[in-house]
Amino acid sequence: QLEVIMDRRLMQDDNRGLGQGVQDNKITANIFRLLLERRHGTDVNEEKSSVSFPSLLSHITSAFINHPVIPMTTYADSGVPEMLNTFSPLMSSMPCDMHIVNLRTIQSK
Repeated sequence: QLEVIMDRRLMQDDNRGLGQGVQDNKITANIFRLLLERRHGTDVNEEKSSVSFPSLLSHITSAFINHPVIPMTTYADSGVPEMLNTFSPLMSSMPCDMHIVNLRTIQSK
């Protein structure tokens, strides 16, 4: 059983965007996702440590939840120029623990 209690009541501004204290609790819909992983080959030193690090799977899952992929497709017969099909700005593929924040084209004025 897992119980999540969320409450935020402040008498003054917490400098997080509202500009005032929060005293009117509103019911909001929340979606929680749990990622359960088995621990394989745990190290004795790691077992004694109070801090552990997220796995690669948890990094990827977090990236997909916080920054969902927005596919932008074209029709097959739309006549996409060949130049767009061969553009490759990187020498190798991006590491899986990185994601693109913003990608836009440069246009002349």
